[in-house]
Order: sequence, then structure tokens, then C-alpha cells
Amino acid sequence: MLKFIIIAVVVLAIIAFKKVSDAQKDESGPSTIDKLPSTVRTTVSKLSAANQNAFFIDYDAKKKKTSTAYIAWFFWVEYLYLGRTGAFFGKLAAHFLFLIPGIVWQTVNLFKVPKMVAEYNAGVARTVIQDISIGNQVADVSLSA
Repeated sequence: MLKFIIIAVVVLAIIAFKKVSDAQKDESGPSTIDKLPSTVRTTVSKLSAANQNAFFIDYDAKKKKTSTAYIAWFFWVEYLYLGRTGAFFGKLAAHFLFLIPGIVWQTVNLFKVPKMVAEYNAGVARTVIQDISIGNQVADVSLSA
């Protein structure tokens, strides 16, 4: 039984490191605008050049990388990396209370990491757009006052 667990962990580690390598290649591929949700992409295209620049600076500073999320997955902290502490503690409880379901959960997460990062980054993009819109409204109000 112990040999099986060791083999399974080694195989998962190999898969994870392959996925990290693939994720690093993907992150250097398409431009940032191509990775944004279509609604955000449309909104960004309507912004002034200065606001677009501000958006990309803020977004690039706050977004998460898939390759780093895979490294976090390897240490079982991918939910913490993505700011989902409740899910982290739920997974942690599953690992300690029920070993097999916890390992299954971790294995499933290996394949969910790109989607989880994309969802997190989409939320970041929407927040940055809202911040820029609020900043523009405040500037307009103070100019008219």
C-alpha cells in the first residue's frame, strides 16, 4: 500500500511539473488583452489611452500566474494563493479527517488550477475596471464642483 502511495505521489508530481512548464509557456504567449473576459475586453477598449495604461499596470500587479498556482498546488496551498481561505480549510479538514477523499480532491484540483486562476484573474480585471470607473467619476465630480 505504501509503495502505491509513493508511486501515485511521484506520478502526480511529474504531471504537476509538466503542467507548470506548460503554464509558463502559455503565460508568455498571447497578450494580456486576449486573456481577459470579453466584457472586460470591450470595456477596456472603450477607455482612454491613459486609463488603459492604468488598467494594465494595476491588473498585471494583481493577477495570479498559473505556473505559481501549480507550485502552490504541489504544497497543497493553491486555495490560499487564490485567496479562497474557506475552501482551503475545507480541503485541509478533508485531508485530516478522510485521507482518501482529500487526496482525490487534491488530484482533481491538479486539473482545475488553470480554470481557478482564470476565474480569479477575471474577478481582478472586473475590480480594476470598477476602480478606474469610480476614479473617473470622482474626478468628474471634483472638476465640476
